[in-house]
Amino acid sequence: MNRNFGLDIIRVIALWIVLLVHANYTIDSLNPFSLGGVGMELFFVLSGFLIGNNLIRDLGKDNSLTQVKAFLVKRWFKTLPLYYTILIVKFIFTKGEIGYNIIYYFFFLQNNFYGVSFFGVTWSLVIEEWFYLFIPFYLYLIKKTSSHRIVLVLLSLAVLGSFILRIYFVLYRNTPFEGLNANVLVRAEPLILGVILAYLNNYFKSIYKVLEHVVFFVAGLLIMFGFLQYYTSLNSVENTINQNEFVRIIIFAVMGLSIALCTPYMATFKDFSTHNFVRKLIHTFVTKSSLYTYSIFLLHTFVYHYSFTYLTTGSHLVDFIIAVVLTYSISFFSYEYFEEYFLSLRGKVIERMKTRSAVN
Repeated sequence: MNRNFGLDIIRVIALWIVLLVHANYTIDSLNPFSLGGVGMELFFVLSGFLIGNNLIRDLGKDNSLTQVKAFLVKRWFKTLPLYYTILIVKFIFTKGEIGYNIIYYFFFLQNNFYGVSFFGVTWSLVIEEWFYLFIPFYLYLIKKTSSHRIVLVLLSLAVLGSFILRIYFVLYRNTPFEGLNANVLVRAEPLILGVILAYLNNYFKSIYKVLEHVVFFVAGLLIMFGFLQYYTSLNSVENTINQNEFVRIIIFAVMGLSIALCTPYMATFKDFSTHNFVRKLIHTFVTKSSLYTYSIFLLHTFVYHYSFTYLTTGSHLVDFIIAVVLTYSISFFSYEYFEEYFLSLRGKVIERMKTRSAVN
């Protein structure tokens, strides 16, 4: 009932970019950043904005460690059960080929210490999980300053810190793009930019209202597509991203900023007429896709593998449609009968936590 249709649209666009890229519908000139990279930046900014809004409101009522614990419980009940279930099933079906290295996946350390070849899509989940662990404690500490302006400055410094750290990795360690893309330490900008937007939305309404104007949405699109055009013009056999220090340094900051500029305007799309059949159909598709996004994201590569291997028709487009229909169908059951159970259980656990805290 409280869903924001405009933000659901962003999530579904990001999801479908990923679905298309993993089905080999991509733009070669964007490699190695890839079209899927655009989708993940959309996910990151949106995640920071939504998570930030909820966390900022809760800490605004009671800036306590109890609220931090409640936030972590909310996130873990949402993300961990399905992730661990799929991880264990995959481990069993591959006859434990990864061996004891599975421990890296259990603690979200695969990006920096092992590699993600065993479960490729988890590279982005690693970044988000460490963000979920960092941001509640950081906000809890900096909100003790009691000044909203100082909190905003300190959030901005966190963005700057990630940017400076990436400069160090590029200039002094010559880290290639692939090493930067999945590195938790240098990928914070889009997520924290989303949190900054959320903070503006809660405590600097006049500024946030200005950002809702379509001018900033258009500016964000122009920056994004202008940068991607610049990027593709540089990307060639002779001149790759790993030979261009400037692009490696700014790419995540520019993409994050451009998407952040687009988000407030998109968030104004809160109502969508359901009187027209076509509009109702679009509304249902967007809303349901958004609800099932996490299941679809974690499951689609497995469905793709078996569908493209055993259900091939000779037409890549038809194969893709079959794979997507299967992915949505499995994700429906995953959400309705697995995720929903843990979401309802989450509510009970948080209620008990808050009751116990109030008594103490």
